[in-house]
Amino acid sequence: MPPIIEIKNLHKAFKKFKALNGISLSVNEGEIFGFLGCNGAGKSTTIRCLLTLIKPDSGEILFKGKNINECRSEFLSSVGCIVEKPDFYKAMSLETNLKLSAMLYGKNPNQEEIYACLDLVGLKGKEKVKFKACSQGMKQRLGMAAALIHNPEIIILDEPSNGLDPRGMIELRNLILKMKNELKKTIIISSHILSEVERIVDSMIIIDRGVNVIQGSADELLHGSEVMVNIETTEPAKLIEKIKQSSYASDIESQAENLVTLKSTMKAIPQLHKDIILMDEPIISFYTRKKLEDLFLKLTEN
Repeated sequence: MPPIIEIKNLHKAFKKFKALNGISLSVNEGEIFGFLGCNGAGKSTTIRCLLTLIKPDSGEILFKGKNINECRSEFLSSVGCIVEKPDFYKAMSLETNLKLSAMLYGKNPNQEEIYACLDLVGLKGKEKVKFKACSQGMKQRLGMAAALIHNPEIIILDEPSNGLDPRGMIELRNLILKMKNELKKTIIISSHILSEVERIVDSMIIIDRGVNVIQGSADELLHGSEVMVNIETTEPAKLIEKIKQSSYASDIESQAENLVTLKSTMKAIPQLHKDIILMDEPIISFYTRKKLEDLFLKLTEN
């Protein structure tokens, strides 16, 4: 079975600026796919090309093995999206805005279907609230409802956590997982909140300045054997000195204020923890660092 979305050697320039310089990626049906890169890396340009909002200079975009130029209507009816900030008619209620969004896809849902969709995204009881009275979190949720109302196969989310507080981000994460696990959607999520992406994606790509840096499954990229271990202590100088005299001397990665970082492996962590405790210095915390942050910074540092 071919990937549900495949992009091959995509190029796009705006006058002398090359936004995309050969991007290639593939998204499998039913997965959550993370699309990562710094500001200006080419994420939004790629998404706009995918949604046929702009035309690439060269390259190919396939939907279920077919060029999207040959099946544009079929493809667009199979996609729901939030591109940057969702916007609706300010003086209209959430219910009316959602009905109008559905009509853009040629759908005419009844009130029960509209209310069910609003309930799904956490807006139950808010159906009559006007959009202009909504918080940023409510606006994001309405955007998700608009992306879902026509029951598409693919959901594309461009920075969906913008403006959300920690509770809102947790609720968004749970909704995305629900869309995958219960609604069987394929989800492409572009985000700079790396800790959130790391929790939910099945596979990902990191791009930089319009080119691929790395692509693979989350297990391959994030859960390999090597990890960084952060040790927080009130006596970093003393702890470093004892580590230098131990078998872990060559594993010292860095020291910053009260934090000592060592390279290790998942298998070696239990013994490392035991040996650090036996060094008899005050340890406040001992934890592995978020690997996606390390990977992202390493691959985009230049």
